[in-house]
Amino acid sequence: MKHIYKTSLYRTILNIGLGFFVSAFIALLTSFLIKNTFIQLLIFVGVYAAYIWLVVLDNIITIEVDDSKAIIKKGKTAKTYPLDTTSFRAVITTRRQRNSVISTDTECMLYITPENGNEEMVNCELIGKYKFQQLIEDLGISGDSSPVNKIDTKKEY
Repeated sequence: MKHIYKTSLYRTILNIGLGFFVSAFIALLTSFLIKNTFIQLLIFVGVYAAYIWLVVLDNIITIEVDDSKAIIKKGKTAKTYPLDTTSFRAVITTRRQRNSVISTDTECMLYITPENGNEEMVNCELIGKYKFQQLIEDLGISGDSSPVNKIDTKKEY
């Protein structure tokens, strides 16, 4: 069965808003050093454009998973990975502020190691945490279809 995971509109809008506030904060900090309003505006626009380009547009992805392969589309490029010869691992990192109930940042990273052994990293933050968890179940990293990993430890005295 084919599953398609696309960038979430909510996560995209959230990052665009966050970029606005980060840019405004940096422009505010530079206003203490630079008194020219036009230059402050240029700094704001430059930081905001760089944030949108590097954080939002560069991470818009579509991931298609079926029984035999995974296709990752990023921009105009698409890479196909056969599931039987490719190794996948996933990392979900949630950072919380001290004494806060609200999660402040969740990072979802997918690491792909094809047959050639060169590990590739895919930032899946914009698809969202819950879709990412479904994705790693479809890839066989977690869930009922995942293999059991036995870890041998050596004790040194």
